[in-house]
Amino acid sequence: MIRKYQKNDRAAVRRISCNTAFLGQPATIFLDADRLLADVLTRYFTDYESESSLVAIKDKQVVGYINGAKNVTVMNKILRSRIIPYIIMEGIRSCAYLKPKNLRFLGYFIISFLKGEFYIPDFSRDYPATFHINIDAGYRGFRIGKMLIDHYLDLLRGKRVPGVYCTTVNDQARRFFAKQGFRILFRKRRSYWDNYTGERLVFSVMGKILPS
Repeated sequence: MIRKYQKNDRAAVRRISCNTAFLGQPATIFLDADRLLADVLTRYFTDYESESSLVAIKDKQVVGYINGAKNVTVMNKILRSRIIPYIIMEGIRSCAYLKPKNLRFLGYFIISFLKGEFYIPDFSRDYPATFHINIDAGYRGFRIGKMLIDHYLDLLRGKRVPGVYCTTVNDQARRFFAKQGFRILFRKRRSYWDNYTGERLVFSVMGKILPS
């Protein structure tokens, strides 16, 4: 069953976000800070725009979610003004940045940033909405992802949103989104993952125009 996100789904959404953060695998591969990572991945969607999120229920539990934002410009303003400062302060307070695994990842991340690998063109005029989607490992292959996407796109159409985009570095996810009618808008290397995957990953932005 697909339904709208509710407040009591928050813990499950945060858990799934961390358990799928590394190409569908747990974030513990590269990071030792689940609470902070869950804030990075989900805090805006659960605390500031929860009406645009959906969850998948199977066996009476949340097994997947799609967290959405109707207007990425508004989302980015809240990220910069409220969420990122909060995460920085929480990381300092908890000494998370001093853990060896986290320091290593932060170093790779900063090098990638200085190389200009995080530049993304502004697609918000034609594709003002975005989303993140994740499914628990044991529940993949049941078309739950497609159901979440279909419901979310219906939600956006009901609000007359003209287009939506998503991002991924996962080839399997890229093929999945292509089957749902998304096309590649932009591609760029993200080298900070190389040290964990042993392969060159390409960050892709994929978008879909929604008929009015």
